[in-house]
Amino acid sequence: MFAEVYKTEDNQLSFELHDRASAASYRIYAHKDAQKCINESCYIGSGEGNQTVISFPDACKERYYFTLAFDDGTQCLCGFRILPIDGMYNFRDLGGYIGKDGRPLKWGLLYRGDHLYNIASTGIPYLDEVKLNSIIDFRGEQEWKSSPNQLGHRDIKQYHFIPDGKIAAFAGSLQNGEQMDHHAMQIAFAKEQVKKDPDMARKSMMNQQIEFVNNELSQQAYRDTLTLMAQADAAPLYFHCKGGKDRTGYAAMLLLSILGVDESVIMYDYLLTNRAREKKNQRYLANFRKMAQGDEEVAQYLFSLFTTEEAYLNAAIQEIKTHYGSILAYVKQVLHISEEQIQTIQSLYLENAL
Repeated sequence: MFAEVYKTEDNQLSFELHDRASAASYRIYAHKDAQKCINESCYIGSGEGNQTVISFPDACKERYYFTLAFDDGTQCLCGFRILPIDGMYNFRDLGGYIGKDGRPLKWGLLYRGDHLYNIASTGIPYLDEVKLNSIIDFRGEQEWKSSPNQLGHRDIKQYHFIPDGKIAAFAGSLQNGEQMDHHAMQIAFAKEQVKKDPDMARKSMMNQQIEFVNNELSQQAYRDTLTLMAQADAAPLYFHCKGGKDRTGYAAMLLLSILGVDESVIMYDYLLTNRAREKKNQRYLANFRKMAQGDEEVAQYLFSLFTTEEAYLNAAIQEIKTHYGSILAYVKQVLHISEEQIQTIQSLYLENAL
């Protein structure tokens, strides 16, 4: 079982439980460190079933973790899956997922998401509480130079490991508010692609994921990523592209596979981007319809570049399995991540066995 917390639209907390056999009741404790805590002074409410909503406004202003203490004596540590950082929409903690030998991923060490260019000044104090040591930026040079990460006053090491993500970069350019003549070129390109094949966008997204598997530039970027993650002083670590779904989603798949997370949960994590940017995507679809002047096929082509679908990531997973048998074998044989590095990653980011 794992649990996670989400901020609701009215700034309440939604506690969501996954894979628990019985819908037991539990007590909720809030605390500032990523360790289990059942101190009565930290008690903030109770829950029952797979989803409970309570009010605790402080958690949307400062970094908190939560311990769920069940009536049967078991406990579960959890935190915000999507962190409520002003200006960010897809900044996510990978903690809590169940990994190798039933050991959960530690909270507060591994984060994935969108770029930090749009973080609001009011979001910087919350980001400071995350206490990042390292940031891996998968965006190309033109992308990160035009939209540099805003880090406040913290001294954070930044790394640019750049996979070949042309489709992701094209999708990103649609968000930037470029001049209308540039958008006109994009619409013309989309019309040309739709004329060739109405399903071209989805196929392009799947092909991009396959390219991450086979392209040498991409292999080097993800090799460097996993190598850094195996360094004890790298975490807390944040890895991101522009929107936090394609280049970032592929990296998360590799990392979670090394940590022994079940493939169904890896896919669940990949698809969470749709939840994180639900309202944002609705605005983009309306804008694409306006840009396409009522051509729904073109609008849907552009929109397909902004969503996550199981078929996208699954294309990469199946490509790996077809040629290498397993993701772990690919990581060793192609990315040249050693068994020692794999064990180090597991030791760094998985809770100790009970």
